[in-house]
Amino acid sequence: METWKPVLGWKGYYEVSDMGRIRSLPRPPRKKKVRMLKPSPTRGGYLMVILSCNHGLPGERQQTLRMNRVVLEAFTGIKHKDPRAVHAAHKNGIRDDNRLENLYWATYAENFADKVKHGRIPRGDQSKRAKLTEAQAKEILRRCARGEHPKQIALDYPVGWWTIESIKRGDSWAHLRRPDQESKKEKE
Repeated sequence: METWKPVLGWKGYYEVSDMGRIRSLPRPPRKKKVRMLKPSPTRGGYLMVILSCNHGLPGERQQTLRMNRVVLEAFTGIKHKDPRAVHAAHKNGIRDDNRLENLYWATYAENFADKVKHGRIPRGDQSKRAKLTEAQAKEILRRCARGEHPKQIALDYPVGWWTIESIKRGDSWAHLRRPDQESKKEKE
């Protein structure tokens, strides 16, 4: 059964459900019945809703909120003194699935790791800015491990020697295994 709780800071005006739905409560004399709101997607695919009271009157108050935060704040409360320090993350990675069972509070690092796990952070040649393929990056790593100079390697690829250095250090293409890491694991 769907459970409803007041939206934090909007008690008497709006309620949110554990199924990720939001409704406006009756406010006589103008609004006489409960009205379900339809959240809008942001460019990033998250659902947001605009809440307001005293519409068109002096003292009007309006606020745009993300649905995932609204649900978590209503059902679990804010978990940190600074609400920007925690993120309302989706367990399944689906940004418009705002059911309470799919949401949890996460730090920036936890949320970022989740995005990587769900494939939402483009890595390697999936990135729009990539000038190398994964196979080329692996070959560059092999050549660096053999002791070839980055300036010499760069002559064979459409990148500068600083990019080769970045790959060698693990700043770029960090998800690839370095040959020196593999030899360390074999020794252990």
